[in-house]
Amino acid sequence: MIKLLIVDDEKLLRKGFIHMTDWPAHGYSIAGEAGNGEEALQLIETLRPDIVVTDIKMPGMDGIELIRIIKSSYPHIEVIVLSSYSDFPYVKESLKLGAADYILKASMSFDEVLGALGKVTGYSGRNQIARREHAPETELATERSVPFYPGGIVQTNASMLDGQQNRRLSIDRWLWKEIRPYVEEDDLDDLYQAIREAVSGRIGQGRAPEPYELKKSLVELGYMIIHKLDEAGWNPHDLQRDKNALFRQIESAATFDECMNAFANMISAIHEFLASSGYALNKYSPTIKMVVHYLHENYALPEISLSEVARKFHLNKSYLSQLFKQQVGENFQTYVTRIRLDHAKKHLKQNEPVNEVCYAVGIDNLSYFSQLFKRWVGVSPSDYAREHASIE
Repeated sequence: MIKLLIVDDEKLLRKGFIHMTDWPAHGYSIAGEAGNGEEALQLIETLRPDIVVTDIKMPGMDGIELIRIIKSSYPHIEVIVLSSYSDFPYVKESLKLGAADYILKASMSFDEVLGALGKVTGYSGRNQIARREHAPETELATERSVPFYPGGIVQTNASMLDGQQNRRLSIDRWLWKEIRPYVEEDDLDDLYQAIREAVSGRIGQGRAPEPYELKKSLVELGYMIIHKLDEAGWNPHDLQRDKNALFRQIESAATFDECMNAFANMISAIHEFLASSGYALNKYSPTIKMVVHYLHENYALPEISLSEVARKFHLNKSYLSQLFKQQVGENFQTYVTRIRLDHAKKHLKQNEPVNEVCYAVGIDNLSYFSQLFKRWVGVSPSDYAREHASIE
């Protein structure tokens, strides 16, 4: 039995991981759990786990220092990292230190966890045997008869690469500077085709990506786009709500076509958000594009007003008001309020005091902030914090 130690400062996540499945049926046992690096090292000394699954950001000793010590003192122990997209710089460091793989918390499913564990154990062991022993016979028959990559795809899709020299993408590593033009111009159909052709090119060269790696890569791309939209203040609430279901469709795909169809569903959902939110800034005039960007960068300044922005950009106040409403779809002050309150929600989810959140989003009157928040959101800031603090 392969022994696992789960390390994360979020108790709910640890419990969710522990009760994710019948671990012994897959050849694993949960040897213990720890809330930070110091606790983990104490347990490692006594429990001697085979694999440590650890978060990166934790109070006290973080995951990076924990990995450094494990690889120095217990080199036989494998490490798998749990991360969010914003942790990627730390993920890279953890891989350099010797971590075997990483899993995005936002899309963590049992199949992905089992895939990462299998990558460490080489898929040769009781975990794989147990999966097959407990799988229905019809499922095994499908697994045997339908390969992930159908044979015809090499010839059919490799030919699509002829003459396609622009905006080539590498599926091994997503770079926002390469993805961003597709998103900003709402060319998501082209993004889908570019990625499908990139995979087909790999297949044609005899370097087809492992199905697990392909699925993981597509999920990471979706998570990156949603994260970037959220980071820029566009508040993709529907995408945040639906992303796990969209990611699970990709992760559960049995064939390449199913995988790409699921990926197309995710791309379609992102397109719908872009179309409804007005994210495609190229549709704005240069003037409104500058103003919108300025508001998203400076919403925390209390002095932001239509008059102040008009002066800053040397515009007539009435003209700016009319142009803004015409292109953005709502008036200037409503737009600023929406940005501020969306950022306020993020602060409140992090358990920040209401009086500090109010000033952090550019509102210098606590009473007015509370009234405004309740009018827009439906509950008071303190009630919102209590209801949502444990979600993120």
